[in-house]
Amino acid sequence: RLNRMEKNGLRYAPGETSSGHRVMLRSVHDPEICKALDLEPAEEAVIRIRVFRQDDKPTSVGVSVYPPHTTAVVPELGEDVRMVKQFDKLYTERTGREVVKGQRTAHARQASQDELDALEIDAPPHVSVSVLVTTVTFHDDERPLAFWEDVYAPGSRVPIGE
Repeated sequence: RLNRMEKNGLRYAPGETSSGHRVMLRSVHDPEICKALDLEPAEEAVIRIRVFRQDDKPTSVGVSVYPPHTTAVVPELGEDVRMVKQFDKLYTERTGREVVKGQRTAHARQASQDELDALEIDAPPHVSVSVLVTTVTFHDDERPLAFWEDVYAPGSRVPIGE
């Protein structure tokens, strides 16, 4: 999405929309996210969640986590409104420091019930559903700034770039 927005200014691909936007301040306990953002367990961060849809069918759940030092510079991240500009551009404009996207990684795991609900997957409780998850961390020359995770519905086509 960042590359597409950089190239042509379009937030979505043809036929793509998003729904279920939520913004919250929560304690972070996930060890992967704490390590990626250099947070202590239970430290609070802004979490933004949305469901991406293709032709009105859910394809992925996007979760973005921003530590306090990022939201201090870009307070719009904590507001329950759609961002008009990407966080990295706002951060660079306000600090003069370049935001660098780390290596995007992927792994498979079992979907949580919240993810199944968001992806509109009706599976019996005794059935596990595998999903593909991609993650990426953004940082400047001093510290990590954001952790993004995308959880893809089974059967979704995942673009592989770079």
